[in-house]
Amino acid sequence: MNRNLSLLVLIGLILTLSSQVSTAQAWEIDDHAMCKDTVDSLPVRRTNEFYITDTEVNFWFYITLDEAADIKLKWIKPNGDTYHTTNWDPFEPGNWNSVGTLFIEDSDVTERYLGQEWGAELYVNNELAAFETWVVLDIDAMAAKLIEIEDDYYNLTDSFDELLDISLAQDELYTMLEEDYESIQGEYDSLLSDYTNLEDDYNELLDDFDSSQEEIDRLQEQLDNRQGIPGFPMPSIILGIMALLLILNHLKPTSRL
Repeated sequence: MNRNLSLLVLIGLILTLSSQVSTAQAWEIDDHAMCKDTVDSLPVRRTNEFYITDTEVNFWFYITLDEAADIKLKWIKPNGDTYHTTNWDPFEPGNWNSVGTLFIEDSDVTERYLGQEWGAELYVNNELAAFETWVVLDIDAMAAKLIEIEDDYYNLTDSFDELLDISLAQDELYTMLEEDYESIQGEYDSLLSDYTNLEDDYNELLDDFDSSQEEIDRLQEQLDNRQGIPGFPMPSIILGIMALLLILNHLKPTSRL
């Protein structure tokens, strides 16, 4: 009994796997793209950027089917909601070029969600098979924005040129100040050298003065020694002797006849 049950389970797994392999190989998306238009079921001007001057957005795809399939295309808003769904009758087995078209004139695409990223999702038998993003732009607004950017660029360029001129002028001024500083530094160094030499000369003269003063004191001492008793100048001594002689002469007895 258990053996028969195991055999049944094995057969069921084989059938399930075979079914999955068959389903996986039942279709294949060979190519797909957003485009402005199609000619003979082939894409013209592939792009993911459209303009408000365009009237439609196209999702083109090329699919190979081994068996019939249900195919649909969902147009997804920037907020993730489904905006519109393009449905086809079931596709028969074979190779097919097809296109889904969304007319964007006077719609949310060109008004509420202008400039925002939309999506296009292709489903085969309710399985996501291909995906593209696209956007609608206002070319006039873009041109105006480009002009504004260009004006800002030129304004910045003018400001840069002005700053460059100021920088060059400041650089020249800095160079002049640097030269003046170097000149003043040279003069200062020269004055400092002169001051040092004068200070040396002054100290030398001061030493000479001290030596001369000592010599003067020595000569004065010698002169004083030669002129008389130390502490008593020669004129004072002479006057003293003369005064003494007068006193003695006055005191001398007068001879009587």
